[in-house]
Amino acid sequence: MFWNCYELTSIDLSNITTLYPVAFAGCSSLTGVINLPKLRTFGSRNINEAGYNYSGNQFSYCTGITEVHFGSDVMAGLKIDTMPSSLF
Repeated sequence: MFWNCYELTSIDLSNITTLYPVAFAGCSSLTGVINLPKLRTFGSRNINEAGYNYSGNQFSYCTGITEVHFGSDVMAGLKIDTMPSSLF
């Protein structure tokens, strides 16, 4: 989605319900707090142009993120059973 978008500094994810692999991976200028109040699931793996299967890595290499806030359903474990590998 925004993979390696180096100049992305902020984004509103308040209506996102599904977060797919490598969506924001490599967005090294993304900083501050990420709010995911409506997140209910992590999407299944996808395949990049080189044919490599990704699972997880939604925010990998986003070293400027200081906090992530999930919705209450997520934190209560009602919708998400496990976090994907290398989420951050």
